[in-house]
Amino acid sequence: MTTTKNPTRYLDMTASTGRDLNRAVLAAQMGNDLLCVSGGRMLRANDSMVVLPVAAGYVVVITLEADDTYTVTRALRRKGQYIIKGEMRNVYAENVGDVAYYASNFRDGAWGE
Repeated sequence: MTTTKNPTRYLDMTASTGRDLNRAVLAAQMGNDLLCVSGGRMLRANDSMVVLPVAAGYVVVITLEADDTYTVTRALRRKGQYIIKGEMRNVYAENVGDVAYYASNFRDGAWGE
């Protein structure tokens, strides 16, 4: 019998699960960490989700949930799909910059498991 510890999970970029996200407010909450993560690039995925491109196909996806917390996801884009490599839920606004920075360090191995 073969078991897998981490089955492949894909991120649905079309599902808007949370509240409307104001990118200017998120940029202010992240501060200089936005520059460290993606060089200031912030792409809108849908109403409640933004994508921060990192490097080598990796992205950091930030979603504003209905309870005013963020979900920060590290994902690898391959063949038009986003493969989830780590995720942290219930991140408060004052911590979203630091969590996104650690998510962008994709060479560090496991994160958010």
